[in-house]
Amino acid sequence: MLKMALTACVFLIAGLTAAHGKVYTTYHWHMHQPIYWPDKLPSDPITYQKAYDSLELEPSQGGHPRNDINGIFGEDDRVNDYQHYPLDAIQSCQQYADMGAQVSFSGSLIENLDNLAVNNHIYASGWNSRYAQAFSTYKTSGGFPKLDFVSFTYHHVVATLVDKAVPSRDGVHGEGDTCTCRCRDRVGYCSQHSHLQGL
Repeated sequence: MLKMALTACVFLIAGLTAAHGKVYTTYHWHMHQPIYWPDKLPSDPITYQKAYDSLELEPSQGGHPRNDINGIFGEDDRVNDYQHYPLDAIQSCQQYADMGAQVSFSGSLIENLDNLAVNNHIYASGWNSRYAQAFSTYKTSGGFPKLDFVSFTYHHVVATLVDKAVPSRDGVHGEGDTCTCRCRDRVGYCSQHSHLQGL
């Protein structure tokens, strides 16, 4: 039954392609890591712990978080994805003038990466520099970014599953900055797209 349904879908797509001439597809890299132990930071009680903070405080917190932070953030595929793999893919397709893709980083992931980088643990400062380069360098024939940044809520709230007020609160962080440009700035996007400032 499933095989028949898939075959029917293939023929439907082929028929639509023949009738209209083109099928457009896209690729999206979705990057997220949560705050693994959102307890207060002893040095700043109004701030929660990020990845490196939790690593340092784990012995004094009864072994919490129990997650392997070094393993989570140190996996080769994650280290590379968070710093450059999507860009390598875009570069490898430069011969296709209108090929493009999207990437998204949660605000909590960016905070964790910044926290690890500022402590020179697994990541170093400038972990996001290749993204900033890609946003300003790689363009389609129409002048659009070949790698575009897609925003979503800061702590990855699934908006359809929570009260209407929650996503708007989840987007606001720190001094009233919104997730959209705060996250985009950390991967070098807003500086290249000034019309997005203040989102």
